[in-house]
Amino acid sequence: MPKISVVLPVFKAEEFLRRALKSLQAQTLSDWEVICVNDCTPDNSQDIVDEYMKCDKRIHSFKLEKNSGPGVGRNIAIEKATGEYVLFMDSDDFLHPQTMEIAYGLAKRDNSDIVSYTYDRSYRPQLMVRQLLKLPYKNVIPIGIKKKYNLEKVKSLTTNNIVEHVTENSHTNIKWSIKHCQAWKVLIRREFLKGIKFPSIYIYEDFPWWISVVLKRPLTTITKLPLYFYYPNFGSIVLSYKQLVKFQDLCTAINISFDMLVDANNKEKTIIMREFIWRFVIHAFHFLGRVGKENADIVREKFTEMYNKGMLDNPTTIRQKYYKNKILKFINI
Repeated sequence: MPKISVVLPVFKAEEFLRRALKSLQAQTLSDWEVICVNDCTPDNSQDIVDEYMKCDKRIHSFKLEKNSGPGVGRNIAIEKATGEYVLFMDSDDFLHPQTMEIAYGLAKRDNSDIVSYTYDRSYRPQLMVRQLLKLPYKNVIPIGIKKKYNLEKVKSLTTNNIVEHVTENSHTNIKWSIKHCQAWKVLIRREFLKGIKFPSIYIYEDFPWWISVVLKRPLTTITKLPLYFYYPNFGSIVLSYKQLVKFQDLCTAINISFDMLVDANNKEKTIIMREFIWRFVIHAFHFLGRVGKENADIVREKFTEMYNKGMLDNPTTIRQKYYKNKILKFINI
């Protein structure tokens, strides 16, 4: 059994896939496997995977019967995984050479279900500025990838009360915060994932998955080390999908997450509503100006559904109260 199983969805990834796989092969911890999920990609990505599979027995691949989105592929890959822990990765991103060494080392030291780390927050803005200025940006090497870490000196916090640390807000007063809900920011025990599934939507699938993880109350180790490099692929699903489809997937994710709160305690409900549900409700309302006037009735129907479920009942911040009033006015209540 390998120490870590890496789950890597593959769709239109030929431009960046080699970099992702090379970052795995460069890991200082070598006991891993990667499961590449071919989501019926129309490009040459599978040829690249096959090329690497011939030279590295740790690399595996399977193909979905139809294009299904990253969530479905991840679910199947988790079932096929044999590692003690699971690490998620997107095919246009890459890892720091010590990501597995540090994350797995902390997990074993603390017997944690989850180790949370962060991404290099200077790399993505740097590339986006270069792209806007029409400067070369695709092969820029982040400075942080050369930094070396000593596991014994890594600062971290271990908690069995993860809900007090999670937020979707980029700016927060939460100490030792775990920001946002992307699956690729955590190493997670494979056994812990039993019963937890990504929803069958193409975008925002991480959101309800993360809420289900939080509500299972994992023992969590938090470190602020930037062990992941998030690449702003301007042709990716998130950045290229049609606005109406993105809005509909977002509303599905919001409803799934809200329904999970039926089994949460009052503290968990309050925090998840404040830090996540309301954040995404406001985000959804901003789609009103993007989906076109011809789709206004679809948007109105989705927000009416949220209202009828009681999702808008208890805003806790000035901003949330402001948007509640705007939404109620929009749906004529």
